[in-house]
Amino acid sequence: MIPLCINGKDYYDREEALAAWFEEWLMKQDFEQDLIDRELELEYRKTHPDWNTPYVMYGVRKKHKCIQKNEIAVFYDLLPRQKRARTAETHWYKVLYKRKATPEEVESLKAGEYTRRYLVYSLFIEK
Repeated sequence: MIPLCINGKDYYDREEALAAWFEEWLMKQDFEQDLIDRELELEYRKTHPDWNTPYVMYGVRKKHKCIQKNEIAVFYDLLPRQKRARTAETHWYKVLYKRKATPEEVESLKAGEYTRRYLVYSLFIEK
């Protein structure tokens, strides 16, 4: 078996290696500063809203008797600040997680000319 070298130590057990890596990662994080930065960002966005940043949402298809497969989807909300929250494209999905688009996603979305509010990318999973 090939040992995994993490932080200068060799681990032969995968779970032990993952635990060591996670512990090292946790020690490097500055959660207190992250919370402070988030609060400052929220205060700044109250006075300087970013109207053009799309949202990325992850969801699952709502159950219906005619749907034979499980479906998960990623959809991009290109106009996140509109009053009307949902349209027909997302009506059939339950949103599980919502986040702002990363700068790379924003650039790729700006490259296209879209007429719809949502872009839906779905993945079917056999039941």
